[in-house]
Amino acid sequence: MKQPKVSVIVPVYNVQECLPKCIDSLLGQDFEGIEIVLINDGATDSSGAICDTYAHKYSNIRVIHQKNAGVSAARNTGLKNVTAPYVFFLDSDDFIAHDMISRLYVHMTEKNCDIAMGEMKEWRSPNDIRELKKRFDKETVLLDDDIISTFLSSRLGFSNVCSCMFRTEMLAGVSFNTNISIGEDAVFLWEILKKSKCVVVDPLAIYYYYMRPGSAVNSGFNAKHVNIMEWNVNLPKEIKLLHPKHFNAALMKAVHGHITILNLIALSVSVEKKYIEQILSTLRPMIKEYWRIANNNMLRRSLVVLCAYAFPIYRIIYRTYMSIKMRGLIKPNE
Repeated sequence: MKQPKVSVIVPVYNVQECLPKCIDSLLGQDFEGIEIVLINDGATDSSGAICDTYAHKYSNIRVIHQKNAGVSAARNTGLKNVTAPYVFFLDSDDFIAHDMISRLYVHMTEKNCDIAMGEMKEWRSPNDIRELKKRFDKETVLLDDDIISTFLSSRLGFSNVCSCMFRTEMLAGVSFNTNISIGEDAVFLWEILKKSKCVVVDPLAIYYYYMRPGSAVNSGFNAKHVNIMEWNVNLPKEIKLLHPKHFNAALMKAVHGHITILNLIALSVSVEKKYIEQILSTLRPMIKEYWRIANNNMLRRSLVVLCAYAFPIYRIIYRTYMSIKMRGLIKPNE
């Protein structure tokens, strides 16, 4: 094929049922010049064979087979093998709207931005596609300082590389941390966003995210969650040095990151005490400053403090709350 305009990296592992839909959504784009790089990460089902079948049929598809090393390692392999000036990430159990690549490409080239991102919809089955809360209701251009504040915002914080198109040169020297299996996207994104000058969000460029049972973001606590804590704690320190006026938002993000994981622990049947203590030991030093700067209501602040210093009691309260919520007695946003 001619020199591609966009390289799409697709890490593949045991997704034989979803993979054809994923690849077909790329082949069906209303945009010419797409290079599809499929990384078979040691799949034990027929995913690897499906990749090879598509590659034999379509000249713009390349397949790289490697031993199983995880999604981060697979994406890193993809980054080493792209040839286009722009890169897009697509997970192998997801798919995209027919015009997503073209919409993002126009933003990248006409606005000369570093990242262009779309919005996501969640699909659980062909008859169950759910709208997610949009970051913005209309096309939005973020410049310089606004990029940092948006990343740190609990409401708008970017946390997923999928749905994003990157300028390839911005990715030089950046890779996914293979020691982090939960939250690795946010860590990678931060490295790119903090040196970006322009980011565009297009609410009409749609990425369909598959929420499958047992996925990393849809399951209970496991030991892998702890690996993100070091980055979570260091983020406010880095922000204080580089962007001091955003320190409060960074601290809030770090505290909320801890609480999210502790909530998973609260709902889990059994978690080793060492993991709970490890997370609490990094949360507690932030509580005094959190209490001073938090602008949420007194009840929420009190619950954070309770979680940090009396987790067994907090756990009972949170489990009770979620039980009531699951029965529909509490509105989803309460």
